[in-house]
Amino acid sequence: MKHKQLTALLTIILCLSIAACSSSGVAFDYKIKPEYADKVTTEDADILIDFLKVANDLPDAANAKNEEIEIEQAVIDMGFDAVDHFAEVDGDLAIEVSKLMISLGAIALDIKNAKTKHHLAKLDKELGVKSEYEEYLNIDDIMKKKRESAKDDLTEFKKYVD
Repeated sequence: MKHKQLTALLTIILCLSIAACSSSGVAFDYKIKPEYADKVTTEDADILIDFLKVANDLPDAANAKNEEIEIEQAVIDMGFDAVDHFAEVDGDLAIEVSKLMISLGAIALDIKNAKTKHHLAKLDKELGVKSEYEEYLNIDDIMKKKRESAKDDLTEFKKYVD
């Protein structure tokens, strides 16, 4: 009996929350473009939109002054999880978005590796030893290319999501 009451209470709370959000003008940041809406499930759309929200920060992460690597790691992790999901989904759309997610994941990994090599090169310089990562001392050009690659892939990705 208590299970039914709890379920009923949770259902009421959910309905009130949905009604409050819809009447308060809360909007979603992104949505699947209409021409692809019939080709994805709600779960697919949720995965694509969540990935895009994180991946949008990737060009900013490709900045030598931004030493943290959380964004890059999130893109890598979410991308692999999403690709695993879309591997089970039939259709060209699943293949295309998987390719883009893999590409963005590879860019994120390159950014993460470049930052690591940059720090190793700086450390070697401070220690006065010859560094195998000397070309990473001036990391700006490397990051500029990564930023452009990320922007290009994000532009391509956004043809599926508004």
